[in-house]
Parts: sequence; structure tokens; C-alpha cells
Amino acid sequence: MGDAALGNVGGRFVLEALVGSGGMGSVYRAHDVLRDQRVAVKILDRRLAATSGMARRFLREAQALFELMGRNRHIPRVLDYGKTGHGESYMVMEYLRGLDLAQVLQREGPLPWQRVARLALQLCDALAAAHAREILHRDIKPANCFRIKEDGGEVVKLIDF
Repeated sequence: MGDAALGNVGGRFVLEALVGSGGMGSVYRAHDVLRDQRVAVKILDRRLAATSGMARRFLREAQALFELMGRNRHIPRVLDYGKTGHGESYMVMEYLRGLDLAQVLQREGPLPWQRVARLALQLCDALAAAHAREILHRDIKPANCFRIKEDGGEVVKLIDF
């Protein structure tokens, strides 16, 4: 996997551990040595990058999400994106600590409607911001809705665009 196999992406993001993988690629917990902070690095699967313009779409969505940074608290901040020296497309995002809604439902069972309504409104806010930039989320499901604690409350961030 090019730079990723060496544990470094973009010259400053040191990969620490694989935290997830899916149809588009893999996500790693990493350390940003420039800012001395933990980040998440998503690397597009090489097989997808070679077909049907997926690398171009991946980087276009990374750029659009980067432009949304700071405008919507329900979309993870994109801190950097580009291609490695080996041509792999990557995106660096804020590292989220918490559980996705699939895990929350598994642990807690059905949620009270008032809580579901609060979470759904947050997701609608994220989708409205993305749609305003002509970004479509193609896989909305509980596993792509990540719950964190922020400012003493429950905040959901829509992930895996």
C-alpha cells in the first residue's frame, strides 16, 4: 500500500492502527506530527482508484468537505487531502471518539423518540450542508452516524461520504 505500508502518509501523518475498512477503502488512527494531534486518515482502495474515476471523485468530495470545515458541526472536519508519492488518494479528518449509532442501538436497544428526533435533526442539518455543496451521501445508515459527546451533549456526525 505504498506510504501506508511504511506507516506514513503525506510526510506528516504517522499511521498507528487500522480502525475500519469498507467498500471505498481503509481508515487509520494516525498522529499528525506537525500539529501533535490524533487524526483519522482514510485511504482509497487501490483497486477502486484505478477504475471509473473513483480517485477523482474521492478527492473532489474531500475538497468539498474541506470547504465545509467549520460551517457544520455534524460533518467531520477535513484537515488535509491529496495523493501520496505512490499515487494513493487520502483524506485526513478529525479523529472522533465515541460510538456509531449501530453500536448505540446494539447496546441500548430502541431509543426514545425525543432522542431520535434530536439526532435526526442533526443528521438533516449535515445533509443540508452537504447538498448545498452538491455532495451526496450514498450510504446513510446507523453505522455511518457517529455519536460523540461535545459541550456536555450528544452530537452526531455523518461520516463516510
